[in-house]
Amino acid sequence: MKDDSKLTVVIPAYNAEKYIGETLESIVRQITNFDFSILVSDDCSTDTTHEICMAYKARFPNLSVVKQVKNLGMAANQHFVITQPNTKYIAYLDSDDIFACDNYLQLQFDFLETHETCALVFSNVEIFGKGQPSRIRFMDAVKPPMIFNLHAYLDQVIPICNSAMVFRSKFNSQIPLLFKNYFQYDWLLHIYHGLNGNFGYNDFVGVRYRVHSNNATSTRNTEKIALDAIELVYKMQELLPVEYHQYFTHPRYEMNRLALFYLTERKWLSFVHWYRKWIEVADFEKVNWRDQFYLFRQALFHKKLG
Repeated sequence: MKDDSKLTVVIPAYNAEKYIGETLESIVRQITNFDFSILVSDDCSTDTTHEICMAYKARFPNLSVVKQVKNLGMAANQHFVITQPNTKYIAYLDSDDIFACDNYLQLQFDFLETHETCALVFSNVEIFGKGQPSRIRFMDAVKPPMIFNLHAYLDQVIPICNSAMVFRSKFNSQIPLLFKNYFQYDWLLHIYHGLNGNFGYNDFVGVRYRVHSNNATSTRNTEKIALDAIELVYKMQELLPVEYHQYFTHPRYEMNRLALFYLTERKWLSFVHWYRKWIEVADFEKVNWRDQFYLFRQALFHKKLG
């Protein structure tokens, strides 16, 4: 993308006809003192996602739409779309989320311009959807520090919403290709940025994060998420400097979650296998057995739909 843009908003999309128009509308109304571009990677959608994007392209000449010739999958499409732009900054936005204010890009741009040690900046988000009242993720008591490093990110488990982050593109050429194999591509990307600089938190509600049944993190992906996470806990000691190994000892939580999933699905052998593995590594002094009882009772008596 060789133009005068300082920033590119990148959107990986797949069968997003329901929301992509609203997402693009929130971008084209941005007010900035710099030029920016938009790049959408349509991962072989079978609905009208491509047609909707092309209609917006007619209105916004700096919008580029790539229609993949074969389905890449979620992580590979994320990797594709963030490694294409040559602009100084990249703003990531999922195809079902919305910039919450017209100066979102300007505020994030200004933050990175004045905080050169930060590899990325993220904002607060409003979570809405599923018929529930909306809520703000970071309230006053739990707001992250304005500047923090990778140790703080891992130790405090600070959540970063992908759609609320803007990062420097200069590090993208070295993103390990193996990240594309994992459901947690976004989390790995955060760690990668943390190895190249600090994290910045810009304290304003910049994005509306939509929760719905087709979210990537919905229950239909529970098995894949947990299996990938278990593998990654062990792999991170190979990938990261020794100073970060303390955060990746045993995948206790992930094993327990996977065992509960198999119990819910009535896959008894898989449940027993992963429950035994969890027991082998569980720190029993820290296990709240009352909570465990209720979790397992809920899973055991869960009534599957359909």
